[in-house]
Amino acid sequence: MLLNATPKYAKVIASKYASLAAPRLREDLLESNGRSIAVSYAKTLADYVGQAVTAKEAHWECEIPELPAKVASVAVGLGGACMLMKDGNWRQAMCGSISLYDAGGERLYTVYAGAAPEYGKETFHERFGREVERVKDAFPGALSVGLADGAPDNWTWLEPRTDRHLVDFWHARGYVGMAARALRGRDAQEREAREAEWSHRLKHTRGAAVT
Repeated sequence: MLLNATPKYAKVIASKYASLAAPRLREDLLESNGRSIAVSYAKTLADYVGQAVTAKEAHWECEIPELPAKVASVAVGLGGACMLMKDGNWRQAMCGSISLYDAGGERLYTVYAGAAPEYGKETFHERFGREVERVKDAFPGALSVGLADGAPDNWTWLEPRTDRHLVDFWHARGYVGMAARALRGRDAQEREAREAEWSHRLKHTRGAAVT
């Protein structure tokens, strides 16, 4: 038993709580299962399941299915956001992805990882790092590519673990827009044309970021 719930019932609660707020979860259970539970119980049980999963996570591995083509590259994406908590402090919520590509650039499979807000990124880095090394070991001949925004600590983590490094286009594109507005701010038509031109060059021309 998990607290006073069967494992299956605890899984149902935790799964629903991952996508629904506790009051909505309570309404959903009442409507679909005829079960009435306290909001506090839903939170407590879901937290308990989360703690149990975290304790066992180091011993689990995500099984990669049989793929339709040979893996040529492994792209490791890393990102995060600062979140203001109820107590007034800021914490880091992190996410990561490990994508497998064939020689033609077609994505074959992706492993996703995430972490609840914490002070810093250490817990996420430790967990995600294990998964990155496991996938790389499974495809030793594949090129590894690190992908992130411009945050320095993302690159401190990615550079020793990947062969090549890319700033993602979406973040770089934001700075192109800022530059166009600063240089061509009064002429909307010219600003938009210049922004489109620079963005196209940034995406399609090697070395455009430094020219």
